[in-house]
Amino acid sequence: MEPPKSTTNDQNGLGKRAKKLNMLFEKYIERIIQSVSYAKFAICFSELDEQQHEALVMAHQQVCEYLEKSIREDFHSILVERQLIEKLNELDKLVEEAKRNNTAEARRSGAGVVVEPEQALRARSVPLKQAEIERLRKQHAELQGQNQDLMKSIVNQRDQLAGLCNNVSQSLGQFEQAVETASVMADSRDRT
Repeated sequence: MEPPKSTTNDQNGLGKRAKKLNMLFEKYIERIIQSVSYAKFAICFSELDEQQHEALVMAHQQVCEYLEKSIREDFHSILVERQLIEKLNELDKLVEEAKRNNTAEARRSGAGVVVEPEQALRARSVPLKQAEIERLRKQHAELQGQNQDLMKSIVNQRDQLAGLCNNVSQSLGQFEQAVETASVMADSRDRT
């Protein structure tokens, strides 16, 4: 079923953005009405479809008309309450004025330049990213310093351990010599 044309589709006096809003609204209405197809409606009321097909067709048509009318009224009241058309038209005028003011002299001085949202976002995020990079560099330098201190500590502990092993080895050698000397002396005593 083809939905009736919009009563809000009066394109006179509408700027580019307001026309786009109306176009999107019309697509939205069309999709909603299409989603309430008779086939789906008949599935919900299958018994009624078998007994009173004509009445169900009329009921479906009335539901679609009511739904469309209700949505259009709500949309229109939002447009009026929030003055969306006027605000969108004013935005169009401001953008056009900014484009006209964007002359070669204004471009050289940097005044009146219209910046795309993506550029503005990048311009805002660059200093934040640079600050984060600097913070990470400082943290990296601190960690490098801590690592060097730990490496020195490990080297000192290895040297101390090597010294202790050397002392233990010398003490063991002296002990073995003392044991050997004692056993030689004990053997010589036993022989006498």
